[in-house]
Amino acid sequence: MKYIWKVAAGLICTCILFLQVSPAYAGEIDDFIIVEENLATSTKKNPVYTQENVKNGIINIPSGTYHTITVSYNLKNIVMNLDNVTVNDRIILFGSNKKKATIVVSGNTKIGTIFTKRNLTLIDSSEKRHVGTVEVKGTNTNININAVTKSVLLLRDSNGATVTVNKNCKSINDLGTENKIITYAPVNKVNITGENSSFTALENVTNTFVSGYGNRVSIKCNVFGNITSSGAKTLIVGQTENNKPIDMKGIEITGGSYMLIRKEQLCAVTDSRTDAQKVSELVNKNVLFIGDSFIERLYTRGLLKTNMAALCAYGSAPSDWYLDGQKHLDYFNELLYYNPDKIVYYYGVNAIYDANNEEYSERLLTDLMGRYPSATIYVQKIFPLANNSSGVGQYDYDDYNHKAEYSIDRYNTELEQFCKKYTNLVWCDTTAEFLDGNGDLKRSKTVDGLHLSTEACKEWMNAIKKIIKE
Repeated sequence: MKYIWKVAAGLICTCILFLQVSPAYAGEIDDFIIVEENLATSTKKNPVYTQENVKNGIINIPSGTYHTITVSYNLKNIVMNLDNVTVNDRIILFGSNKKKATIVVSGNTKIGTIFTKRNLTLIDSSEKRHVGTVEVKGTNTNININAVTKSVLLLRDSNGATVTVNKNCKSINDLGTENKIITYAPVNKVNITGENSSFTALENVTNTFVSGYGNRVSIKCNVFGNITSSGAKTLIVGQTENNKPIDMKGIEITGGSYMLIRKEQLCAVTDSRTDAQKVSELVNKNVLFIGDSFIERLYTRGLLKTNMAALCAYGSAPSDWYLDGQKHLDYFNELLYYNPDKIVYYYGVNAIYDANNEEYSERLLTDLMGRYPSATIYVQKIFPLANNSSGVGQYDYDDYNHKAEYSIDRYNTELEQFCKKYTNLVWCDTTAEFLDGNGDLKRSKTVDGLHLSTEACKEWMNAIKKIIKE
């Protein structure tokens, strides 16, 4: 009981603090406080709604004009009904993201600001009223906006909120991190200054400003106005209805941002904007190479054409794409910047002695098919070691290539069988011209018994291009 008294007293003091910074309006009731116990009113004679006035978590606010409505109620689910109610300052809903709150507005109702950490659903039936600002704090909060808001949805200090906007919202301001916003209604302005958030527009958006790191913006509508992005590793995906062309005018992309648009939707660029040229160049990179040092040597020797890109690392393996059994986002997030028609896959030699090597490779190929369902993935047979090479790990070259329990031959056989299960996986044997009579890598084709020489890299690249028809 003492604890509840202290909380309630703190709430009243908080409301009084709001009064000091917000002007009062003629005829308004100072504050309306909804608490869980029968407490005395404050010194300002604010009305207090007690437990006996709340039936099964439903709170009916009497018609009138209020400065602030504060709700401190411990139920998991509360419903507030506001009919012909004006709240000049704000509604404060205390509680964590483990609790829900539904606000239903009707009649001539106007609300300045709704502040909450709860999971909130805002419902507006007749669209005759408006809510000024919905301000969200806390972690992993779910917000559903089914009401007309003529001002701002503000995500401040919010982490991992999921927001769905179903009716008109004037602007969305995301200052938090890792928030997910999807809007089915027109929005005049979107400002994403936080980090690692995603915004998806399925209706017209007039202006979109992105400055945070690692955000993803998906525009899936015919009209989206201006897009300005200066956030590092920000991805903007354009996809219009019915594959209509996207007008590149009004798009400014700087600071390491990228924009992906399907080629059939990219209309002619009539001006000489540098950012539009960069977008056009990125769209045309329709072949993505993924792999280890073998792919890296193709890239560093300038053998990739202008329509090709590479995600590769020396000494890497399929298992590097996973951390503690889950997708390693440092790797998978890089895929967001590419939308290839063809993928060239070369992985496996660096972890050939790992009993889970085939499993990780098959898992990565499955995830790549999920990420790029319309792309063809060309899975390359990996090269064996050369005779008299030093070998890798505990094996000599003969064991490593052919005889060991987890050999290169075994890996290639397992992966070839896996590829036969899927129509968009193509098994590619480009190794034949590089092998001797024993099925080992020719010494003339390698610099160290493992990696291909520069001339051999050129030959291998030509063989790959013939298969992928590039």
